[in-house]
Amino acid sequence: MGMTQENRSAVKVARVARYTLLFAVCYLFARLVFPASGPKPGARAKAFELRSVDSAHDKLSLQDCEGKLVFMEVFASWCQGCRTMAPVLADVALAQRKLDVVFVGVSLDESAQSARQAQREWGIPYEVAHGDPDFVRAYRVQALPTFILIGRDGHVRDVVVGVTSRDRLEHGLAEAGAERL
Repeated sequence: MGMTQENRSAVKVARVARYTLLFAVCYLFARLVFPASGPKPGARAKAFELRSVDSAHDKLSLQDCEGKLVFMEVFASWCQGCRTMAPVLADVALAQRKLDVVFVGVSLDESAQSARQAQREWGIPYEVAHGDPDFVRAYRVQALPTFILIGRDGHVRDVVVGVTSRDRLEHGLAEAGAERL
């Protein structure tokens, strides 16, 4: 004797409920074990001084951007999501805005040469620095890409992790007073 249509539907509903519950438990476990990437919004941004991959500049430091709105992208050349975001970020960075924004890339590549090559190939129109383990710890970077918006007061305003939309990035900038003109 086969199952009736009603029984098959009940089995499917039960299976979906089990998978949903399993997903929820795994998600909550991961959030407890692996904290979110990036600093907490509202926290004071940690000072850093990193080597620039651009031969024209020596170092890039947060102190050099004091009093300015800073949009920081943390990426790596081997990260497909980072490559996907490159044209979106170029558009966001090149837009005319009500308030000046300093755009900065921090590469977590093993070599500055890889970061420089990604900057060139991906058309990154802003300065890129070569990150180090101290930066990764200070900024709690656990996933790429991670986007960090630092306010003019030096506090983290917004953190976005992973591939996202232009609208989501523009929303954070607009909330900080740097909407497009």
